[in-house]
Amino acid sequence: MTIPLDDLPQTTVQSYRHRPEVIEARLAALERNSGLYADGNLAGRAMALDVIQQVYQCLRIHCNNAQWQHFQKTLGAHARALEARLRQADAQFIRQLRYDIRIGKQSATTLRRLFDRYTRYRPGRVGYMHRGYDTLDVLVQGLIRAEQAPIAVALGDSGMVPYEPTPARAILDLVDQVGLNADDVFYSVCTSP
Repeated sequence: MTIPLDDLPQTTVQSYRHRPEVIEARLAALERNSGLYADGNLAGRAMALDVIQQVYQCLRIHCNNAQWQHFQKTLGAHARALEARLRQADAQFIRQLRYDIRIGKQSATTLRRLFDRYTRYRPGRVGYMHRGYDTLDVLVQGLIRAEQAPIAVALGDSGMVPYEPTPARAILDLVDQVGLNADDVFYSVCTSP
């Protein structure tokens, strides 16, 4: 579920990368936005976490800029504190959902309805392209306690391909099209040429 976030920046921090006082104001607006910490607002928190990553990039870009010396500490500390608070809200929501699944409070049907709230994918859309990721990936990654994707390495061999996780909505699409039931076993096989 996405809660409207009036205080969420409408533009990226990158467009303000030369104005640290504006970045500080954006962080403060995110911090004040109580809707950001609502249980099901994974999408809002994901957008806010993206803004925080942009703040970190700005700080790296201006690390040797004398005009930014004061802001290096204050912006960095503010961003880290806000990031920790947002990640804690995500972890709490996912921990409760995992518990609800374990005790049977979430059935396959209710869990699927929940998944559908966090993705743009809808069953029956033939030819849907699953490019990029959405909030469903954040949810699934948290539920299965998946680690982040490995750091990309330079491809040294023409037969090597970069690791790219399959978006969770592509798996939903596969399940919808194949019609798996409780007695079926699904194998995902990766082969090399």
